[in-house]
Amino acid sequence: MVIVHSSFDGWIDREFTTSVTGEFSPSDWLISTAANSAVGRAIIPIARTRGYRTVNLVRRAELIDELKAAGGDVVLVDGPDLPARIAAATGETKFPLALDGVGGATTQRLLDCLGVYGKLVIWSGMGGELSPINNVPIIFNGQSIHGFWIMNWLKVPGNTERLGALYEEVAPLVASGEITLPIADEFGLEQYAEALELAAKLRGKVIFRPGR
Repeated sequence: MVIVHSSFDGWIDREFTTSVTGEFSPSDWLISTAANSAVGRAIIPIARTRGYRTVNLVRRAELIDELKAAGGDVVLVDGPDLPARIAAATGETKFPLALDGVGGATTQRLLDCLGVYGKLVIWSGMGGELSPINNVPIIFNGQSIHGFWIMNWLKVPGNTERLGALYEEVAPLVASGEITLPIADEFGLEQYAEALELAAKLRGKVIFRPGR
């Protein structure tokens, strides 16, 4: 991702994670896709401070140790047999919440891991594919699927007032370095070609710093 450097880097990422993880009991599990993204990395420490355990899904096996070191309880590579591997890793847990930033076939795999009245929150579609969904288990398990977009969330009465409390919760995690935005490199605006090439490798934020 290429972004313009400002003091608000990561604001949307951190606000998202604090707005959707307060609806179930400590010691519960949640599943998070795109776990190497800024959102995914922020979910890990926020969930941990609230007592939640996380299953974190990535696309590349070389990220497993890194995300475990960052506090992820379980880190797995996404794939067709994902529900069986998650069940084996978590003692056949049926999850109350899954956070999906990928879409495509992953969405149904997450639904297969949810319990009765489980919730799937979709915050992005990084995989670029439509999500084929089996509606029968959703009906009989009372599951729900929600989209999340920060600008709509801010329109809900009372949510803008909640920002102060949310920042107070997140600020210590940012100050301690538990929540970080991995930066691959910084470039001047005239170096846009190099910046785009690096950004395509998806190994951290690429920053434009005007006047560098």
